[in-house]
Amino acid sequence: MAKILVIDDEEQLRDLLKKMLTRDGHQVFMAQDGEEGVRSFHQFKPDLIITDIIMPNKDGIEVIMELLNANPELP
Repeated sequence: MAKILVIDDEEQLRDLLKKMLTRDGHQVFMAQDGEEGVRSFHQFKPDLIITDIIMPNKDGIEVIMELLNANPELP
């Protein structure tokens, strides 16, 4: 199945998504803010990113733009 990175500052939501996605056979990595999310992306090379938009340190739009600028081939 897929490697999925969940980026969200709400721990309960991260845990719920991890539980649901893991149950479906996916490998799930979690980050608590955008900065950690970018580091996790480079470390784990996920197939899919699920990100919150409003977060401390770096919001979801900033994460997406940074990753797309560094990796233009990303879908």
